[in-house]
Amino acid sequence: MAPRKLGIRYLHLLSRGYFEHGLYSLRHMDASTLFYPSTSKAKAAAAAATAAAAGRKREVGAPFDFALAAMEPARLLKQVINYRPLAAAGWPYYPYCPSSEVFARFGGGKILCADAAGLAAVYDAEEQSFVPIPAMNSPKGSGHVAFSVSSRGTSGAGVGASSGYADVLSAGNGKSADSIYVLDTSGGEFRKASCFEVLAYDGGREGWRWRALPPPPFLQQDPYYDVARAATPAYAVVGGGAAAARVFVSTAAATYAFDTAAREWSKAGDWALPFAGRAEHVPELGVCVGLTSDNDNPYGILAVDLGGAVAAAGDGSAPPAALHVGMDLDPGPEQGEDDPEWSLEDQALVSLGSGRLCVARFFNHYYDRYTSALAVFTGVEVVPGQAGDHGGLSLIRHKSQCIFTEGATLRVL
Repeated sequence: MAPRKLGIRYLHLLSRGYFEHGLYSLRHMDASTLFYPSTSKAKAAAAAATAAAAGRKREVGAPFDFALAAMEPARLLKQVINYRPLAAAGWPYYPYCPSSEVFARFGGGKILCADAAGLAAVYDAEEQSFVPIPAMNSPKGSGHVAFSVSSRGTSGAGVGASSGYADVLSAGNGKSADSIYVLDTSGGEFRKASCFEVLAYDGGREGWRWRALPPPPFLQQDPYYDVARAATPAYAVVGGGAAAARVFVSTAAATYAFDTAAREWSKAGDWALPFAGRAEHVPELGVCVGLTSDNDNPYGILAVDLGGAVAAAGDGSAPPAALHVGMDLDPGPEQGEDDPEWSLEDQALVSLGSGRLCVARFFNHYYDRYTSALAVFTGVEVVPGQAGDHGGLSLIRHKSQCIFTEGATLRVL
């Protein structure tokens, strides 16, 4: 199978040092180095690795004894810039909460950066410059999610309106870049403020501005709802571009959908998405692909068709089927209770376009459990499979690369 072009070439890695209070360093990673030239070469490499490992002894408690040996060091490009949130600069006189800082990628090579006080700016990776933007209507808690929705090919205020005024954040075609949505699911005091808002281009002299959006029903009904405070909910964004997008957000017992055009919430059903955090929509396959929330299968990758959930929103239908399409890492034998070599602490999934994704896993070592010691990046590809193979889908694992973080906390965009 011929190689598929990546829609996103570079990953952005934000690193915050363990002893560097509030100071982030931004570096880039060439995502194409995580993939073989073709799907057939990826399959051949996987078969060779399986054959090589078949005769080697595998020890319980060392799940990466084979995987690490086969990995290449991650090839990061030189450091681009440092960023310190303004709220962090006021520490220790003001509280500092890095989990309340908002980062989101949009418009290709641009990154939204907002501190715990809601003060915001956009970093343009191509120009290597910061652009000030208005502050958010209210700061966000540690249980927030931030995501972009493409607005290319649309018209009207807030969804890509164009004007005669120059806009430094516009796409190359003169139309505005994607809109950024930030949803705070922390509940409590954040429920009373603008817990859900969008950064969009309104055209004219107004330019980019934040607009408050209606809060999700589960926050309107009960501030102490059934998603743990500071936890990231399972969510997915379906659609965008010329069509309106729907944002699916789950609590432990139900899933709700937000229509970005109508700006209204509806209930999709009394079921929860099976993902850990964000699932990425793969329009070529008509499914959302995400990391499983099943602790018994921590490296599993699932695919869910939310098209039926869109059509049947609010009818209380059965949950859409979750298809297990494969794993990004081979954990080896079950780890022993007394001596786990590594523990999975955090994870992220980034869509690169055309069914290709990067899975980022962050591990702590058993003897230093409070420091993220290892980051593993794996390129995977979801392709149509045999009729009876995982619901007609297959996961092709490409390459894995790793870096030792030396106590730094990483965010991947």
